[in-house]
Amino acid sequence: MDRYTVKDYLNWKKKGDIVLVLEDNGVIKGIVDVVVKGDYLLLDMIAVHALFHGHGVGSKLLKRVEELARNMNKRGVVLEALDSAVDFYHRHGFIPLYKRADKEFGVLTVMRKEISVLETVRS
Repeated sequence: MDRYTVKDYLNWKKKGDIVLVLEDNGVIKGIVDVVVKGDYLLLDMIAVHALFHGHGVGSKLLKRVEELARNMNKRGVVLEALDSAVDFYHRHGFIPLYKRADKEFGVLTVMRKEISVLETVRS
């Protein structure tokens, strides 16, 4: 799916991360790794199988993370986005806060979306 394998995600889950999987008839379409960071959920990693790019899988996973934050009474979701993904997250209501350098991924944009507990989820 990306540079990590399903085994990596399972190992992260064993360490306490929240791992959500979107699958259909046994086919994994996407996976997201989430970490609780105080009043926020950190969307640590999201991966969509190449066959399902452009099919709304990333949007569905993002919506699930937002629902999880709401259900856990968190203030919102934070993440670090690659330059190629900043527009995707911005379209989903994430606001860029600042950029930072990362040895493995290069320049990342730290983004946040505040979540209202009273906000209704639209399909």
